[in-house]
Amino acid sequence: MKGDWFILLPDGKREGPYEEGELLDFLESGELSPDTPCLHISSNRVASAAEWFHVIDADDSHEPDDAPSSTAAPRTRQPWVPAPFPDEKPAPPKPLPDRVIYRGHPSILTYWRTGLFAFVLAGGGFHLSDWHPETSALGLIAALIVLLWGSLNRLSHCYLITTRRVEVITGLIARSSRELRHHDIRSINVERRGLSGLLGIGNIIFSATGGREDDVAFLRVRRTDSLKDLVRKLQARATH
Repeated sequence: MKGDWFILLPDGKREGPYEEGELLDFLESGELSPDTPCLHISSNRVASAAEWFHVIDADDSHEPDDAPSSTAAPRTRQPWVPAPFPDEKPAPPKPLPDRVIYRGHPSILTYWRTGLFAFVLAGGGFHLSDWHPETSALGLIAALIVLLWGSLNRLSHCYLITTRRVEVITGLIARSSRELRHHDIRSINVERRGLSGLLGIGNIIFSATGGREDDVAFLRVRRTDSLKDLVRKLQARATH
């Protein structure tokens, strides 16, 4: 038979036998009341669990280590309460979605040379049609080809300003891109020249520290000052 103690139940029955460590675990978990009578098998002596086992707690720290346990008054042990887990760190706020605020291309007004060349081709073919009737159709076809080339060239340069970055996308089929995040931009330079500059058309160059002078460049775009102010506002919003 393993164990040295029986727990005496109110109905007169005995439960056990248990070892000392098991009874201490019962007391620690609150499953066993300190007032519950326990029978020591070897001595055939009955006493409460609090009398058999006196566990030193914080209130007993003033008692000497060699003080006999028989002189200590029985104490009612408080149930053990686990320490609370530290508060979980709040989840970081979700970043705002990367939303496109501006999408543009080089201003169509900067392609006036292409339009003038197409007009000359069409007008020249029509003028020569009196001598060579086929020149009218050839001139018109050549003018359409020039206009198509100008349109494709314009559409192959796309400029984006989003809530997080500025970006240049070039090409129609094999596309490449170059971008800068707002918090990486250190300088914004605006260049306007000639008649197009008087119309508010120019270049915007976004530069980052340690990068090339033209990290991202919006070429021949309208409303250059407004676009610069827009990026500055987005930068200020990103730092708050």
